[in-house]
Amino acid sequence: MTNKKPIVVKFGDHPKKKIEKKQKETTLSSNFHSSNEQAATTEDDDIQPFIRKYEGGSNNFTKKRNLKPIVFSVASAVVIGTVLGFLLLGLYVNLEKDLSNPSGVNPVTTPSVGNNDENDDEDSQENDSVPDPGSLATIPALSAFILQGGVFSDLANANDYASLFIDEGMPAVIWERDGQYFLINGIAHTKENGKSIADNINNDEMEVFVKEWTTQNAEISLEEEELLWLESFQEQWHKIVNATGDKGIISIDTLEKLYDEYPSDSSLISEFVERTTTYQEDLVQANSNEIGFYLIEIWKAYEEVFQ
Repeated sequence: MTNKKPIVVKFGDHPKKKIEKKQKETTLSSNFHSSNEQAATTEDDDIQPFIRKYEGGSNNFTKKRNLKPIVFSVASAVVIGTVLGFLLLGLYVNLEKDLSNPSGVNPVTTPSVGNNDENDDEDSQENDSVPDPGSLATIPALSAFILQGGVFSDLANANDYASLFIDEGMPAVIWERDGQYFLINGIAHTKENGKSIADNINNDEMEVFVKEWTTQNAEISLEEEELLWLESFQEQWHKIVNATGDKGIISIDTLEKLYDEYPSDSSLISEFVERTTTYQEDLVQANSNEIGFYLIEIWKAYEEVFQ
């Protein structure tokens, strides 16, 4: 077999390249590129994922690392706030207990025996039986015109002068007010009526003058029943005073009924009734001078008890 000469391609006047050589070069070149691609693949595989960079976006891992301090700070604040809140609440509860029990002695409690529902029912019944405290009310004032025989700073002098009126069969009541002793010798429903009585009394030894006299206003705690009784008493007392001045028929039936039906559970009214019952009973057969005396004594007790 004869050796063939290589085919020479001629490009102008330049040297010719052998096709065989080119084929070898092509083969070498192909092998070279293949080796380079394998090397590149190997190098790429050696690159760690956390150092790779991607175009057009941020690293998610980096974002997570940046959020960790924020989450830790928020969680720490919540935990610290909760702990401090419980500590302050415990301090407040202990302080409140100290204020409610300054002696530091724990009250002794007795365990209840029996059905709790029955105990609750009994407690509710007991609470219902306790009356509500009365409200403040202004005591109705009693007022009328008096015949005043004098004012004294010493009780003995007042008694000495009062004896002059008593010897003449006239009423004489000593009424202490503001550290002074007032000698009252009669009562009238009007000023004119009082002056008429005074004209019949005045002489060289005794002299009286007319003035208006009123019990002092006061506010005390009263139940509605107590206040209604006092208002009824005031009305009946004025009716008797008016009847005395007009020389009309004096009826004490209503006043007597009030004394019989007074609210006995009232300590103030009970005290007033006990102090004045004798005067109220003597009004039935008293003359005009005695009626004046009894009315003034009841009037005086009214102020002393309720004012």
